Amino acid sequence: MNRLKELLHCYRFPIILSIVITLVIWPISFHLFSPKWDNIDCFLPYRYFLSSYINQGEWPWWNPFQSLGYPGYADLQSGAWNPITWTMIGLFGDYTIHALSTELTLYFLLGGLGMYKFSICISKDSYIRMFCGFSFALCGFMVGTTQIMVFLIGIVWLPWILHAIRALAHETKLKHACYLGLYIALETTSASPAFTIILIYILLGAVVFYTLKSGKQKLKVFRLYCFAGLIAILLCLPLVSSFNDFSPYFGRVGKLEYLPWVYAGSFDFAEYISLIFPMTILSKGDVWGSTDLTLRNGYFGLFGLIISVYALVKCWKLKNTKILAILGLVALLLAAGDYTPIFKMAYNLPGFGRFRHPSFFRSYFIFFMILLSGIGLNEIKHKQHAFSSWIIVVLIVTFGILLSVYSNSIGFVTDLLSDLLTFKEKPDYFAEPFLFINSTIVILLLLTYLLLSKKVKNKLQLILYLGVFDLVLQTQITAATTMVFPQKTTEQFSEFYDLLPSEIDQDPTEKPLKDFNGYRKGCDPYPIWRNVGTFTKQISLNGHNPTMMSSFNVLEKNGGLNNIGLNPVFFASKHIVDSAQLATQPNTVWGTSISNDEIRLDQKKIEHNGFFMEVTNPSKDTGLIVINQNFHHLWQATLNKNSTEIKRVNDGLMGIEIPPQTNARVQMIYDAPTTRLCFWFSVVSYLILFLYLIQNILYPHKPQLKKSA
Repeated sequence: MNRLKELLHCYRFPIILSIVITLVIWPISFHLFSPKWDNIDCFLPYRYFLSSYINQGEWPWWNPFQSLGYPGYADLQSGAWNPITWTMIGLFGDYTIHALSTELTLYFLLGGLGMYKFSICISKDSYIRMFCGFSFALCGFMVGTTQIMVFLIGIVWLPWILHAIRALAHETKLKHACYLGLYIALETTSASPAFTIILIYILLGAVVFYTLKSGKQKLKVFRLYCFAGLIAILLCLPLVSSFNDFSPYFGRVGKLEYLPWVYAGSFDFAEYISLIFPMTILSKGDVWGSTDLTLRNGYFGLFGLIISVYALVKCWKLKNTKILAILGLVALLLAAGDYTPIFKMAYNLPGFGRFRHPSFFRSYFIFFMILLSGIGLNEIKHKQHAFSSWIIVVLIVTFGILLSVYSNSIGFVTDLLSDLLTFKEKPDYFAEPFLFINSTIVILLLLTYLLLSKKVKNKLQLILYLGVFDLVLQTQITAATTMVFPQKTTEQFSEFYDLLPSEIDQDPTEKPLKDFNGYRKGCDPYPIWRNVGTFTKQISLNGHNPTMMSSFNVLEKNGGLNNIGLNPVFFASKHIVDSAQLATQPNTVWGTSISNDEIRLDQKKIEHNGFFMEVTNPSKDTGLIVINQNFHHLWQATLNKNSTEIKRVNDGLMGIEIPPQTNARVQMIYDAPTTRLCFWFSVVSYLILFLYLIQNILYPHKPQLKKSA
């Protein structure tokens, strides 16, 4: 019991941090409402595919249900090789809405705890570290971009990684190299590739910086960094192997053409208002341009903003202040996308130009500014009276803004407040009433600080409490719009899961694919709207995933997709044309000279990672059967148990020749043996690593042998 009390006392701040964050994001953490948009329409079905195959004893190699099939295990945003996703599947069986909510909650907690841990480099004061932790976990990037889970994953591991890099340089212990390799692998195997690209640059910069600072231990520190990299590679082997399998067919391997629509998701100058009035960006209006609602919020707390500016002025002589300020400015300029020349210059760097939505760089700006606010809090801790004048200046400015929007907003304020209090999604108002309410909140917070600061001794505690209250309030206001569907409870969504079939729908073997969109009668998938077939196990031409086969993109552009939609999953080559543009009727092929009117398909079956057919060719001519799925070199086929070649037809579909006067049993199997081997190697590596780290936690110091007399 005494040991338990000691542990609770030792970890009381992280425990409090975790409890408060969990309570603040209650719509998700308590599984009350469904997460929304990309989370529900993309990352949920990608993960559901994995769980569905795994629970039926199959490797999740090939997902045939969307966009004419693709290697599901190679999906960079599915978490296919991430231990956290495996854990969710182990806990919940099928990857359900509850698994998604649990995983999202975990990332909010990881963000807060990671920043609490890393901010020790700024201050050892627990209140300052708590302030940084709350500011990061509940910042505008986390609550505003909740719908893109892979973006959240990309940033929440950053403080953990940087802490391990710093700890390794200071202590040069093997355990820190192990932690660093583990954190890098956890980020790489689950985050958006855009964040992994940026992480590589951060790692290179941090490793060079800390190695050069290590004095006589440079070589030892560098070796440990290399060892951490080796660990990360070992843990990521199946991801590397799967991407190697897929990369020849990936339509997004090269740079995206620098076009306005690609870089429309920018954090432009109008959205800087979110730094102090985050409610405003929920409003409608042309001022936001084409930036998506969930990419506009750069808030990291009212007090966080004021104190970070305070730190820039009062602590500019400190080296850390200058470094953080420069890094924050670079991130902010990159986030602006095409609104400044910086991003266009960076576009030529390796890795850049392969991702969209420059606004995600605001997450790094927020990260550096929160650390800067920690430096400011250290200054305030020793010069408490100097800060009040800053509060008064912001108070006066905000009061002026309140008066300026009063006449245009007062008639809508009551209705807007009612919508906010009743948890209504996307209140339909212009900016003025939002600005009026937000200004009022700012004024009340600042007045509260000025009144209470004269009565309390510990100003840091007061700033922490008011700062947390501010972030909690803003999270509640934005949650219904950017985090969850208020009109769709998780219980209602669970009813959809209860109706999902366990067997693959065989109807597309008989009817044209154009007749299928993934929907099944009596099985309402709302709010999923694109990747429905992955849930209902029905092959359709619908689907959405950046991990898309280039052959499918070709068929979309040249009109071939419309023609092959006239056919079921299996069809015989009966008409030959020179190009997709000339194909107007079913059973048409191009890219081959084989056609046969007499060939028959007697049996057809869609299997997990495979297809089966019984084919009769009574004629004296060779026939061709086309499988309405994308070609991949790892597909293998047997004809009457003898290996046979799979040909590319129709700009990337699979075709199998049937010899004359043959009754053929055709079996097709997709297998990725190299990736399977890498997976088991990765699992063993994880087990060894976890055992070592657990042993290190339980027995942190090796017992020293006493010298004999």
